[in-house]
Amino acid sequence: MNVRRDEPRHAQLVAQASRVQRRFRARWQDLCASAQFNGRWAALDNVAFEPGSRDPREVDVVDIDDDLASLCARMRAANQTACCVLQCLPKAKAKVSPAKRASVPPPPRHESEIRRRVS
Repeated sequence: MNVRRDEPRHAQLVAQASRVQRRFRARWQDLCASAQFNGRWAALDNVAFEPGSRDPREVDVVDIDDDLASLCARMRAANQTACCVLQCLPKAKAKVSPAKRASVPPPPRHESEIRRRVS
């Protein structure tokens, strides 16, 4: 019979996993805006994404922690290995700046252009 060398640690993780709060459905944007979740790692299931985007829209929150390694260890101990793990961060407003013109012309594409530039 195989005995795990880290049996006390494994038992502790299983006990912690059993104390995980009940899953709940939430809007991802609301979670990231919440002071309770902002900056923390979240294990998610049944993720619905924004159409044409990689941004989650709605999620089932399985577990949450400040420490990514602790969260992953608990999820592994609870056999919840198919969850998506993301960090709750407020969506940064992208600054759109006008395109700047290059001060150097693009490299020539054809031999005829090379000849014109050299002569």
